[in-house]
Amino acid sequence: MTICELTAAIFLIAASVAKAGDVCISGESDGNSAFLGTYSQETGTSYYTKSQCDGSVAYLYQQNSKWQVYTALNSNTAYLRCPTASDSPQECPTGTWKNGGATDASLSVQTGSCPSTSPSISCDRVYIDSADYRCYGYFDAVSGEEGLYSKQCGTDYVYFYYNGYFERWECGPKDERDVCDAYDNDNMYYIKSTDTSLDSLSSGSSVTAALDFPTGTSAGFYCDCSPQVACSYLEIANVGNGNDGVYQRDSGEQNLFLNADSTRYFLYAPERGSTATAANPLSSCGSLSAYFRSSDTTFSTVAEGDVDVSINVEYPSNVDSATISCLAEPPTPPPTEEPGENDMCVAVAQWISSSPNNWFVSGKYQQIADLNGHPAYQLYGCETEYGASTQRYLRYSNEYQEYIVSPGLYTSGYYFRTTNGATSPIGATWNYPQYVEVKSAASRSGGCGCSSEPLTGATVPVPIEQIAWSTDSAVEGGIWAQFLQMLANDQTASMLTVTFLILCACGMVMCAYCMGYARGATKVGQPFKYSKAKVVFDHEDENL
Repeated sequence: MTICELTAAIFLIAASVAKAGDVCISGESDGNSAFLGTYSQETGTSYYTKSQCDGSVAYLYQQNSKWQVYTALNSNTAYLRCPTASDSPQECPTGTWKNGGATDASLSVQTGSCPSTSPSISCDRVYIDSADYRCYGYFDAVSGEEGLYSKQCGTDYVYFYYNGYFERWECGPKDERDVCDAYDNDNMYYIKSTDTSLDSLSSGSSVTAALDFPTGTSAGFYCDCSPQVACSYLEIANVGNGNDGVYQRDSGEQNLFLNADSTRYFLYAPERGSTATAANPLSSCGSLSAYFRSSDTTFSTVAEGDVDVSINVEYPSNVDSATISCLAEPPTPPPTEEPGENDMCVAVAQWISSSPNNWFVSGKYQQIADLNGHPAYQLYGCETEYGASTQRYLRYSNEYQEYIVSPGLYTSGYYFRTTNGATSPIGATWNYPQYVEVKSAASRSGGCGCSSEPLTGATVPVPIEQIAWSTDSAVEGGIWAQFLQMLANDQTASMLTVTFLILCACGMVMCAYCMGYARGATKVGQPFKYSKAKVVFDHEDENL
């Protein structure tokens, strides 16, 4: 052998060994489908490998000059095998491969990596309107992970993804894009859908997809649907129910705002209805009760500097419209009005004063007049928080002979009342002393506002029975309660006793008259004589 021939032979051997590159085994059969996919050949080897999701390795190699696939190199056993000898797996005739011993006409091998068959959506955030609370809400794209979305639910995470093995969209507690995980844990989902309309979900679009589980249901899927709000601060007015005020954009979120005392979140989301809620709706595990809801899209059209722009309101149901102002800076608060010398401060546990009770009684009360011989006070300065129509009074009640906090000056019923016959609201004993505090507004430590709470005492919610008031009577507690209260008064009780005795005497006289004692009796021992009754007139003119 000449030097040239030896060099050529060595080159051919090296070339046959160094077939570095990828090949794709594709097919449509479910059998041994875990062994389909892309196989890679390392430089200096004569076989190809594919990493399996369970940690094992699948090998594509020659055995007796015939290419086959198995989990151990150079084994005589095979999951997939070409029945004819060939120099490369690509040369094995399409449609002749054996799959588990049977010919699989769909199997073929091509040069290069397999194309991705899983649909991929390009949303930064997906909102799912699902009946299952775990899959309800906003899912954010996971950085570095294609087609994977997640949201935090307490200390756990919930995921939305495409399960390539079963070719369906799922929402569940694990990332099951991986074939093996999906195969071994088929029940690890809360909802699933094979609706192909989800495959085309793109930024700004939405679909309502049929669900395969729960059977016969559907869910809405929204991709980056909300246009951005251009305001740094959003002022909401004329809604009431504690929703009015200035909301600042939450850090890192374009359409999420938080009010000054961090008790309300406002999220602009026309796909679900813009809402004000007590918790962050972007990180909640389920739907939240809304204090305010609007589907108006005006939020995304206002610019900084626009003030008092009208919007439609769906909830509260007694409010049809409200106004919003788009601000670059927070408005300058008005100077704090110092309480007057005679002003009172009523402080109630927040869970009683606000939703769901909506008693709205905390705040400063200004002396307005004397009522029933004692000073009466009216709530003021809380129109923004409670609504302009909310009226509350701290007044003395003749019916109860106590100070009460009531919805009107003359209406029946109360929210709180004293229990020690107090003639002044200061220092009095109240029926729920751990939940209500009444002090001078001028001297109260920490000031007095619409959200003031008692400085001392428990504020843990327990059932509180509110006395219902009647709309057809000004008598507190009803007629029977009034009668009992009258009996409790010594002077009234004496008058009623005398009246009762007079009525009894009159009754006895009338009985005697009718039985003949007064006018019908003759001599002793004789029978009674009944006389004909005569009409007796109190007026001088008997002809009336």
